[in-house]
Amino acid sequence: MSTSFDVYITSDKLPSYEALIDRANKILESKLHSIGIKRSFNFDISMRNKEGLIQFELSEPIEISDDNYLWVTVNDIDGGFCIYQHRNDQIYKDLWNDEFNRVQSRKFEDAIRTSLEKEFHWSVVRYMGTDPFYNLAYGFFASAFAELTNGIIFSDDNAWEYSKFPCLPDEFNKFYFNPDSTFEKDHQEWALRNIEHIIKELVE
Repeated sequence: MSTSFDVYITSDKLPSYEALIDRANKILESKLHSIGIKRSFNFDISMRNKEGLIQFELSEPIEISDDNYLWVTVNDIDGGFCIYQHRNDQIYKDLWNDEFNRVQSRKFEDAIRTSLEKEFHWSVVRYMGTDPFYNLAYGFFASAFAELTNGIIFSDDNAWEYSKFPCLPDEFNKFYFNPDSTFEKDHQEWALRNIEHIIKELVE
């Protein structure tokens, strides 16, 4: 089982891997400080497929072939999460035509339709059983990606409250893993459990 945050870009220019890592590090550091963790972590990215590691340069713009994915982790914490690149084919366009029946989605219809005319969108994915640190981190990594591409974040697989999506990264940063900005009890309790575990793991 997995959950994901999809990033639909509107910019014509993709960031480099190193620019994405740098921005994600800063957003994650800010969130960790807000819950009392005065430590910094540096994301590490590797590109992989079923045969193993793929060589690439961190200074290059992000580009993931259909057979590859990015594996994102940090030192000293086991586990990680994945990033996949998806073609904006007719299936996705049809799904969004249905999605635009929702009020929240209609707020971003122009931006999403612009994004769907581009070749790709991306999914940041975490799998069940991963360390709670990555349950927090993968969302803010998606936010950094969206910020650097003037993008929109979307999720409909229970990664967080569906009613809040799609949204802008600044909005996402305010409500994700924030129990006080969460209306659904399941997500609120899940955030509190994960935050408690992260504090014990990294502070105590």
